[in-house]
Amino acid sequence: MLARGQGGRVVNISSINAMVAGQDIRGRHYETAEAAVRQFTRAVTADWAPHGITVNAVCPGLFMTEANQRRSREKPEVIDGIVRRTPMDTTGDPRDLRTLAVYLASDASRFMTGAALVIDGGYTLW
Repeated sequence: MLARGQGGRVVNISSINAMVAGQDIRGRHYETAEAAVRQFTRAVTADWAPHGITVNAVCPGLFMTEANQRRSREKPEVIDGIVRRTPMDTTGDPRDLRTLAVYLASDASRFMTGAALVIDGGYTLW
């Protein structure tokens, strides 16, 4: 994008665990990696914004991806606990992320950069 000189959009996927510690997680490497993605988003924004490149991060909460569907079967108490702590009392569907990703990749978000957008059913309110 820099070499082309026509601007562009970068959409990184992080997690709410970039901002809050997870419960029922063994090891803290996941939160550390997600926090790195969030900070990388901010850092490259500073470098690339003058070139018309926006960089934002999507920070989902619990979405029923294939991995979480498997976890729900293997350890339903973990998923149920997260749902109980989510004000909307449900999980996200991966399709819920589409509109946000399309917005961030489009010219409609041309003035948004360096943001970490939380989409978590209210989990991080507490």
